[in-house]
Amino acid sequence: MKPIDFLISSDEDGESRLTNQAPFSVTGLPMLHISSSEINGDFTADDIITFNPETNEICIAAYVVENWALNPERTAEELEAARLFLRQWPDGPQIA
Repeated sequence: MKPIDFLISSDEDGESRLTNQAPFSVTGLPMLHISSSEINGDFTADDIITFNPETNEICIAAYVVENWALNPERTAEELEAARLFLRQWPDGPQIA
């Protein structure tokens, strides 16, 4: 499988990427990799991410990638990577 590595978001605290270059992406399928002061890990589509432990602010990883993929400026290659990620959770959100 060819390398996948797309920036989802970044700020002064860190970044998130849709990548199959993450340590736990052993199958070659993309994972959501988040590296920041509060979160550091690799997530599959159905993983729950705790963004703020004090307020219990959570999100499912699939929704992060879906929201990113719905930007009309995404390339065909970015959309295909998002589809590969989202298909890992068949009951979750999907994009056309």
